[in-house]
Amino acid sequence: MNRKWDRIHTIIKTLGELRFKGRLRPETIRRADAAYDLPAVFEPEAFAGLNWETALPGDTWGGADRHFWFDTQVKLPVDWRGEKVLLCLSTGATDLWNTDNPQVIVYRDGQMYGTMDLNHNRILLEERAAGGETVGLSFYAYSNSAGRTNFFDVSLCALDREIDQLYYDLKVLWDLADLMGDEENGRLELEDVLNRCVNLLDLRDVSGPAFAQSVKDAEAFLQTAHYSAERPLPRVVVHGIGHTHIDVAWKWPLRQTRQKAVRSFLTVIRLMEEYPRYRFMSSQPQLYQFVKEEAPWLYEKIRERVREGRWETEGAMWLEADCNLSSGESLIRHILYGKAFFQEEFGTGDGQEVLWLPDVFGYCVALPQILRQAGIKYFMTTKLGWNEYNQIPNDTFYWRGLDGSEVLTYFITTSDYKKYPQVGGRKSFETTYNGRMNASQVMGTWQRYRNKDLSRDVLTCFGFGDGGGGTTREMLEEEKRLEAGAGNFAGDCPAVRITGVNEFFHILENNLEGKKVPRWCGELYLEFHRGTYTSMARIKKNNRECEFLLMDAELLCVMAGLADQGFAYPRKELEEAWKLLLLNQFHDILPGSSIGEVYRDSDRQFAKLREICVQVMERAKRGIEAGYQGVAETLETAGAGRAVDAQCGGNCDAGRAGGAQCGGDRDAGRAVDASGTLFVANQLGFDRSGLVETVVNGQKRLILVENVPSKGVLAFGLTGLEVPEEEDRPGVILSSETGGSGFLTGLRTEFYDLRFDGQGQIISLYDRREEREVIAPGGAGNALVVFEDRPESYDAWNIDESYEEKQWTVTDVTRLELVENTAVRAVVRCEKRFMKSVVRQDICFYRHTGRIDFDTTVDWRESQLLLKAAFPVDVLAERAVYDVQFGNVERPTHQNTSWEQAKFEVCAHKWADLSEYGYGVALLNNCKYGYDIHDGVMRLTLIKSGIFPYPEADQEIHRFTYALYPHAGDFRAGRVVQEAYDLNCPLIGWQTEGKQENGIGVWGDGKNAVMRKTTAALTGIPHTGFSLLRVRAENVIVETVKQAEDGDGIVIRLYEAYGKRTRTAVETSILAGKQLWACGCMENRLQELKHDGERAEITIKPYEILTLRIS
Repeated sequence: MNRKWDRIHTIIKTLGELRFKGRLRPETIRRADAAYDLPAVFEPEAFAGLNWETALPGDTWGGADRHFWFDTQVKLPVDWRGEKVLLCLSTGATDLWNTDNPQVIVYRDGQMYGTMDLNHNRILLEERAAGGETVGLSFYAYSNSAGRTNFFDVSLCALDREIDQLYYDLKVLWDLADLMGDEENGRLELEDVLNRCVNLLDLRDVSGPAFAQSVKDAEAFLQTAHYSAERPLPRVVVHGIGHTHIDVAWKWPLRQTRQKAVRSFLTVIRLMEEYPRYRFMSSQPQLYQFVKEEAPWLYEKIRERVREGRWETEGAMWLEADCNLSSGESLIRHILYGKAFFQEEFGTGDGQEVLWLPDVFGYCVALPQILRQAGIKYFMTTKLGWNEYNQIPNDTFYWRGLDGSEVLTYFITTSDYKKYPQVGGRKSFETTYNGRMNASQVMGTWQRYRNKDLSRDVLTCFGFGDGGGGTTREMLEEEKRLEAGAGNFAGDCPAVRITGVNEFFHILENNLEGKKVPRWCGELYLEFHRGTYTSMARIKKNNRECEFLLMDAELLCVMAGLADQGFAYPRKELEEAWKLLLLNQFHDILPGSSIGEVYRDSDRQFAKLREICVQVMERAKRGIEAGYQGVAETLETAGAGRAVDAQCGGNCDAGRAGGAQCGGDRDAGRAVDASGTLFVANQLGFDRSGLVETVVNGQKRLILVENVPSKGVLAFGLTGLEVPEEEDRPGVILSSETGGSGFLTGLRTEFYDLRFDGQGQIISLYDRREEREVIAPGGAGNALVVFEDRPESYDAWNIDESYEEKQWTVTDVTRLELVENTAVRAVVRCEKRFMKSVVRQDICFYRHTGRIDFDTTVDWRESQLLLKAAFPVDVLAERAVYDVQFGNVERPTHQNTSWEQAKFEVCAHKWADLSEYGYGVALLNNCKYGYDIHDGVMRLTLIKSGIFPYPEADQEIHRFTYALYPHAGDFRAGRVVQEAYDLNCPLIGWQTEGKQENGIGVWGDGKNAVMRKTTAALTGIPHTGFSLLRVRAENVIVETVKQAEDGDGIVIRLYEAYGKRTRTAVETSILAGKQLWACGCMENRLQELKHDGERAEITIKPYEILTLRIS
């Protein structure tokens, strides 16, 4: 035991207390409940009508998501003239990282002045007081506690500058030395300096002149003995930047995030006034937009600091989005809108080079390519340090994406220094984005860094976060000493430098020149938070549907603009809708890890998004119709066969798939007379057939429309549907069997022979075309399996590896019967019960595809139970293929290594496929993301229902569809990509009224060359139409057609989906008289391409994203 060392520490703590002198408390404080409005000023007369009461010492206040006003006046003592005066506040909170701690905005003499919370419990009120002045203090206080648990102890004190200076000078040295071993030379040297310094202090009368003089003497000694002494140059530099991570929503609603952003940014501005060398970085333009709306005067202060170079706007994205669940197009829009905002508001967008995503739960393999095309060279995160089992071997490396694009990647390694790292249990490698600028984390940042051979420059960001707050006075005081060489006693302690994030990456890149830098190929999978693929299923459904809805709206608006010269592309409306989507892709909203109010807000925002899209699509449809003029000669239909249609009624629920995909936005639904016109739009980039609902003479009709052209429209006269023909065609189900219980036991279609067991599961699915069984021997397909889901921590976020220990299969069948069998579709309805929950599935079979849809409605009333659908298939494969943004990835189906074992639950988008040579099975979905495929069992995770932070999460009615799709060959030969798009994007049908002679109309007036007429192989009903765009290679997927952001031309985004280098042609008649450019995903022109007015040859690399611009 080192008594001398403990004595030094005690004296330093005593100095910390002696810094504050003359504590002054207000005589009275009044308190009132406050509204959820953040005023720019506090005007007493404006708030006179509140129910004010006296706040007595010891009174408590609080409650969940509530505001209060506190108001008082304080007269400073006359003898405080020239003193540095601090305002102090204690609310009784003690947990530094509790995001529910009270947070307060301070108004000084009515003007918004500063911010206080547990970590910012003292703020500067006067640098040099006049003495005797009266200060009006008003406090707008936010509480998110469960009840009245907060105190409000406000006071003022004078800060002794000289004691404060000596306190920090000693504290930083003591903290550094305490991290060293007792016998290390640096520790012994510092102990001697510190001991000699404190021995100079005369603590007999701390209010007398002898003590004041001894403080000066001790400070002079310390400067001479250490801070001003020559020391070896540091071999390591820890670069630091002020930061605060603000979750756009989490345990608080969005309306509170607006105030959090104001509070956090106001703290930065005030600290910058007090500490001129302080620099700060913040990403997320969404937060800046909030501040601009809530506190315009503060926003102007931020703009001034940006111009001065003290406030860094980096990060690239609109906000820190989830990168597992957001689509590829959404990720592009995040960067597109993010860079545009920073450029328009601050002039910094074009210089953005860093993607800053410290807290996102995994990073998809498409990101490197998107970043490079967007001009983003660097990527930073810390989250992979949270891995559950395996540590990523490097903290500095080039991350290679699916197409071979690479970005320089850096993991911030901020963590506390481990004095004895070899002692203890399981080694922890967790790092933080909420750094604290102190000796332990400066030393720990370097200690934790794994690539010391590559660079001796490392980065930390410091400031309290998650709920905002940011850097503190204490951090900046300690940073001054660390930067001044506090630790450079032996050259082995890192120096500290305040450095911008962009500047740091350039330093790092220079350090790597000529060195062999590691590479990481493929996705950056987080071995944690796997439940976020499934939690809060409602928002995931909204997200998937609206991602496609927005692209549908853009396509129809482009078509309308080409068909009708009077149509104005609704850029502002679509941008508003996109930003509503992007807002809800924040990494605690879309993953399902926020409180209930966040999702009630989200529902309203998605409703607004849909409303915008419906409005612009209705206008677009009218524009498309405007290009449909004149009367055409009757088409010759003799021998063409009958129209493939079915009259709907009874239980068939015609058009259900279309309605379920978009809440009714995409289906026809309007009753018209039989002389109207049916328009069918194919928003996908390949010809396809599909079902469309019509209403003729008040009757629902389900029509199979065949060969609708790529990115095109067909129009049908409805006269031929006026009177349905006698049903003489066989139904989709050719035969069926029913058991003694009255339940269906088997059926036959042209594609399959299928048998059910008594529990409604598929025990045999024989593929008649390929002559083989799909279900594994002894297995049961479409088994609904429930698992106990009680993770050790992070309830909404996590699924623990042990979740399979307790499980139940849903077997209580109450209904299994054939309810529809028409020429185009058949439906088997299965209903089951589990505890308090009910599952209804319509199992759909089709004439035109071998896909089997499980159109599912679940009334789920359970908590901490996980629901999966399982299909054991008779396919032998060591790897499965999963759909991800702009491509697909392979993952092992075995668990040979710890890396493979950690991937017991993975993320995929529209499909996953398990194929052996010559045959495979795909499991598709329209709004789910969690998969696991092991040992031939394909499982899709349907519902999670955690209880924290939202106790009622997922306890509601769910509607979704998943599908089983057996196929010949692998996913390429089986056209799994196209089938999954078809499931997610039903054909868009709408009807118009009005007389059409001979049941047919004509596109265009003979002058509009845009409308390319096609002769699709349709049967029956007379029709005509056009294709806007076609690519002559099935592996090249047309994802997006939109107007360019600057209004100059049309943007087309393609990607290669099979991993195949391809030379193909893009065909579109809108090329005539225009230039065609290859662009980056920011729509910047890179290279002009040749074309003949209707066709352009392109070469696309495996998994390349190619953006074309026609202008």
